[in-house]
Amino acid sequence: MEPSFFSESLREYSEGYFPTRKQRVEDEIAKILSDNENVKILMNIHEINVYSAAAIMSEIDDIH
Repeated sequence: MEPSFFSESLREYSEGYFPTRKQRVEDEIAKILSDNENVKILMNIHEINVYSAAAIMSEIDDIH
């Protein structure tokens, strides 16, 4: 079955919109957390980036 014009247009729109929005959210997370001392400490661990550190921080109440 051929995709309809509507479904094809929706796919094209979402491919352009969501990655851009996702990148803006990721950039904002990185900007907010880049000065956080706990995030900096976690990022010293091999393969922990700012997003992984943010996820870890969201799971822990207080590391002190």
